[in-house]
Amino acid sequence: MRLNGLTTFSIVACTGNMVNMKKDNKKSVYLLLLLIVGLMIALFVYSVNITKKDYFVSIGKQAMNFSLITSDNVNLSNSEVERLIALDFEELLEDETNIVFENQTRRLMRSLDIKYIYMIHQLDDKQTRYLVTDEDEEDFGLPAGTRLNTIYLLDSVVDIETRLKDTDYQGYTDKDRYTYLQEEIQQIYDKREPDYLFYKDKWGTYITGFSPVYSTEGNYIGMLGADIYISEYTNFVDQRGIFLVVFCLLILILICAMLRIYKKNLLIEAIVDNLNSKVYYDEITGLYNRTMLKEQKDRYRDFSIEKEMTVAALMIDIDSFKGINDKYGHLKGDEIITTISHIIKSELQGNGQAFRYGGDELMILFLNNELDEIQAIAERIRSKVNKISFPDIKEEITVSIGIAFKDQNREIDFITLMKNADDMMYMSKEKGGNCVSLYNV
Repeated sequence: MRLNGLTTFSIVACTGNMVNMKKDNKKSVYLLLLLIVGLMIALFVYSVNITKKDYFVSIGKQAMNFSLITSDNVNLSNSEVERLIALDFEELLEDETNIVFENQTRRLMRSLDIKYIYMIHQLDDKQTRYLVTDEDEEDFGLPAGTRLNTIYLLDSVVDIETRLKDTDYQGYTDKDRYTYLQEEIQQIYDKREPDYLFYKDKWGTYITGFSPVYSTEGNYIGMLGADIYISEYTNFVDQRGIFLVVFCLLILILICAMLRIYKKNLLIEAIVDNLNSKVYYDEITGLYNRTMLKEQKDRYRDFSIEKEMTVAALMIDIDSFKGINDKYGHLKGDEIITTISHIIKSELQGNGQAFRYGGDELMILFLNNELDEIQAIAERIRSKVNKISFPDIKEEITVSIGIAFKDQNREIDFITLMKNADDMMYMSKEKGGNCVSLYNV
């Protein structure tokens, strides 16, 4: 049976509509899944936050009540306040007034999980001893030159071991006795009424209860603060959120079933993507990834044996990268790795293949290159990396490099060659970093 032009057009149009309907249905399923997941996450976060908020409010009131009870037992005259201000931190901790205060408070502190209790007192400009320095800016969140206008007039800790641990067993310096009140604490200080606050400073994250303290002559001399560290309670709060997790799991079972459909589509897309050469590249650095390395190592081995070519592996690791990554964040870490990768690619210019081996470890494979040439490339990479700088990073960026070279007359398996390069890289690190070490097979 032959079809005329109109019939053919109608069939094509219907087929196109069916395809479009399938695409629309697929989009609808994805949108529905996203909506369910979004609602589930929102419900979970909201419930956990409400639970934490209610629980931490009760802890805050507990800390505030403790500070109120303690403040009633503090009897300081105006002259005694002036005497305590004149002491340095070590003298304060050994002073009879502070020792009595600490002994009186420790029994209750243990039973109520109070870690520190102290009295803060604001100073005038003449009494201020210390300013925020460049090294202190991050700790205080204040610009250098700011006066530390508040002093810990009295200081009690639940036990001596805690005080030592919190200072890495170095003890407090006199400057540690001085601080600058955050805006929220300053408001409580000026208000002169009992309150509590959730906040962070250089010593940690905690809930603190506050109550005003007056001298025996009736003068307002400061606030008594009682610290309960949040870390002591997070496990308990997390346990209270288990029932929310169970509820979410029931929803997740439904979502997982629906996601199987989505997963099948992803597998199909992955198969298509595998046909694209991008599957062999690391998306951050643009270097080849370990998938490419697995495929290429056999090629290097065969060429070195059959065609009697030299083979070399060069392993590069960024010195002290973990510390830099932890301090400045993973995005900055990625930027450093990417910058070094660009240096490597510019130096190779077709002389070798560069791979991101993992984390901050980069590898270069050379085939039929002279050892002198490889060493020269390694030194240029090391030197150029040593010259790079980032405006917001104070540390010097350097690399440790290890080379394993096999000439055409020696036999060695490829895995051993890479291990030798890795060993040489660690040898460079043991030398202090920023150098190149060679293993000539």
